[in-house]
Amino acid sequence: MNIKYAWETIEQSLTFIGEHLTEDIYTEELANMAGLSPFYFQRLFKRQVNKPVQEYV
Repeated sequence: MNIKYAWETIEQSLTFIGEHLTEDIYTEELANMAGLSPFYFQRLFKRQVNKPVQEYV
């Protein structure tokens, strides 16, 4: 996965999180939207945002 695609994937997730703050947001749901495994998505998210997914949410 190249850096640009990785950042775009996380950007889309951040947008989704921001638009759905009043709802329950699950890592598995975000990973599915990104087309990644939950494990890989969490690693990528933490690398890009410097926080684990659920801590950010």
